[in-house]
Amino acid sequence: MNCQHHGCPCQNASIERDGKKFCSEKCAEMETTGRHASHCACGHPSCKAA
Repeated sequence: MNCQHHGCPCQNASIERDGKKFCSEKCAEMETTGRHASHCACGHPSCKAA
């Protein structure tokens, strides 16, 4: 399943929070608190290329 953090292209979402799936704790925190950045900061290689 794809990460449900807006703007994150990661496809391996294994962390669940508030009924949504995320690729990292960082993405989960950013999405559930409503904070967004111009670039995803989860640190996964696929996001660095995006």
